[in-house]
Amino acid sequence: MTRINVFSYPVWAARMFVGLGVLMILLGIIQFIFAINDGFDPVFRSGDWGSVFSVFQGILFIIMGTVGRINRRYYLEWDEDEMRYLVPGMKQSVSIKFADIKSVQLRLFEVRIHLAEGIRVLDLNNLQFEDLRNVKEKFEMLARSSHS
Repeated sequence: MTRINVFSYPVWAARMFVGLGVLMILLGIIQFIFAINDGFDPVFRSGDWGSVFSVFQGILFIIMGTVGRINRRYYLEWDEDEMRYLVPGMKQSVSIKFADIKSVQLRLFEVRIHLAEGIRVLDLNNLQFEDLRNVKEKFEMLARSSHS
């Protein structure tokens, strides 16, 4: 079975972003507490706004890590008999048996799969070059076999 992750985002990077984000938020809160106790200086350029920006930066790091972890669930995979995929914008995976495919149209970053019950459009915009080439090779083989 061949499996391709739509987004190649390393798990360690997602964990690092979340961990760094939590650290930035904690440091920002501690700095903010000290700034409040000393009398918060509201002057923008020379004031105590660094702690507030540190908290916002931490929130952004946590969002980046979380999005990376969520995007790791998207995939395309196939074996000898069928293809399964879950891509952004879908809530559950789709399974297509190769025997049910009537024809295939290949475009630059899109594959149109014609089935008896309708057309399925597979968006390949988020794939790396090597993965895109592997998917297109598989569909080119399917297109040739459906014309024969």
